[in-house]
Amino acid sequence: MESAINDIENSFDKMGLFNLYKLGEYVHELRIWLSGAITFEESCLDEFENITNSEAEEKMKKILRASTEITSNGLAICSGRRKLLATTPTTIEADAVVAKDGSGQFKTNH
Repeated sequence: MESAINDIENSFDKMGLFNLYKLGEYVHELRIWLSGAITFEESCLDEFENITNSEAEEKMKKILRASTEITSNGLAICSGRRKLLATTPTTIEADAVVAKDGSGQFKTNH
């Protein structure tokens, strides 16, 4: 637990004051932290495999699985955000054409 706390403190130290132009760096740091959190959660879950109190074991497994799922979802969102930030107008493929004169699929974007 202490190691996880140190990791997040290090990430916050690296970020410093928020700067929109450094958003890509922040996402990178967040991805590292979330990946580490998943590793810690899985390690903690592994430790509960040897506990003889099955009720406590099952409760902790349930909590840790939920936590790992949420962390994994956060990582997936960050990964998708990073791809979006790397996108340029030349790499986007339009799948809808909006033209007021009716030459496209739609006349408005509402």
